[in-house]
Amino acid sequence: MEVSSLQFTPRTTRSAVLLACFIFLLQATPLLNTRWVEDENWYGSIGYTLHTEGRMRNPVFPDTDIESHVDAHPPGLALTIAADAAIFGTGAAQFRISSIMAGLGLVLASFLLGAELMGPAAGALAALLAATDTFILVTSRTVRPEVYVACFATLAVWLFFRARRADSTFLTLLSGLFVGLAMNFHPNGIAIFASLGLLLLFEFRIRILRAPRFWAFVAGGVLAMVPFVTWVVSGPERMQAFHQLWGRGSQMTAGMLINFEKARYSDFLGLGSTRVPLPVPLPVRIHIVAAIAIAAFLLWRSNRKLLGEMLVLTMPSMLFWTVQVNPASRFFAILAPYIVVVLVAGAIEFGKSAARLRIAMAVLFVIALSQIAANAFFIWRARPADYRAVASGLRAIVPPGAKVYGALTFWLAFYDEPYLSYNRMPLDYALRHGAQYLITNDRVLMNGTGYGDNMFALLRDQIIAFTHSRCQLVGKVPNSFYGDLEIYRVLDPHAEP
Repeated sequence: MEVSSLQFTPRTTRSAVLLACFIFLLQATPLLNTRWVEDENWYGSIGYTLHTEGRMRNPVFPDTDIESHVDAHPPGLALTIAADAAIFGTGAAQFRISSIMAGLGLVLASFLLGAELMGPAAGALAALLAATDTFILVTSRTVRPEVYVACFATLAVWLFFRARRADSTFLTLLSGLFVGLAMNFHPNGIAIFASLGLLLLFEFRIRILRAPRFWAFVAGGVLAMVPFVTWVVSGPERMQAFHQLWGRGSQMTAGMLINFEKARYSDFLGLGSTRVPLPVPLPVRIHIVAAIAIAAFLLWRSNRKLLGEMLVLTMPSMLFWTVQVNPASRFFAILAPYIVVVLVAGAIEFGKSAARLRIAMAVLFVIALSQIAANAFFIWRARPADYRAVASGLRAIVPPGAKVYGALTFWLAFYDEPYLSYNRMPLDYALRHGAQYLITNDRVLMNGTGYGDNMFALLRDQIIAFTHSRCQLVGKVPNSFYGDLEIYRVLDPHAEP
């Protein structure tokens, strides 16, 4: 699809890709100790425990919770965090280093995919757009699995198209291995596996079972998943943990599904992702959505094959999200490379003349610049959420060795001390198991997780009543993001709430 009006010399292409990497790192690396949140502690505690104990479990949950004994998430992220802890030490910035490297890998994978489908000039543009994508940036600055799924899945898709062009069974095997690697970080990789399977089906049709590339792809995915599957089925406790963790989607109601998907796509439009208290909600990303729609229309007119392939790479994921109890818009990072391909392909299709190409490049520039501005604003707003300062304040108040009860948010502050999380643990259980200090008044306890009603409202009232009657206030650590934290010492270790 490369056209004469968009051609770069090899030197220009290399310079553009290096610029993309520089732009990405310039956004991804500042203030890495800020805005450390609950999910990161969830994964962080599991990874750190794997590093120190050699097994996957969540140590902050009660013994009655299966996850305190066995965590049945795919092991990729826990292994990565354990490696970070071993190499870099323990801390918010240290645990995020691998996420940033995966994000950088995703920028390069976007270049490879774009170059394979449309030529090196288009690949360079794809890398530049990926480097500025807000969802890629946010996931790259967060200890969660999405950026790893996105990176390895995009490499799998690139290998898939290269294998198709070269009719290479070996490259198809590698594609399967890479998408299997993505599944080892999160089940969202399953949808990309299904997408590539559909592309194989469309290519070979009724001959698919006789196609060596089909079996090579399946073999690669299966081989990558064998260690995790073997581990799960090797014991009843692991099987129980797996079913309990991944069976939560069956509890999804139609109302929850509608609300969750509405929240996810509202964030994609920019109605909620900026978290700015505007007088009326404004879709600040509407220009990006409009550009995607126009690009898709142009491809529908002139290159339906490429448009169809990008739809096959996105639709299964969007459908798969609906069965998960997670309305996170971060999942769009997994689809960002294919959206970028549509944008660049649409720009090339529109820019058949020099004048029109300048207009198309201007549109892509506006999209990139607006996302850079949004990313800079997001990072700038996170300045007060200095987790390292909050952790230091908490540790200055709580004596070493004391058992602390509080939000999962503050596990990392006490990673080397006994810590109990109210996210899964009732107050009376914590007291019976020796809780000596309570951290209260944090934003999650007071306001919930931001997805509707505060599920901790009853616990909040219970904790407030208990601290006022049976505890002594020993210190405060105020913070505009985490909350004006209050730390209480339990006066009667045998007290009942």
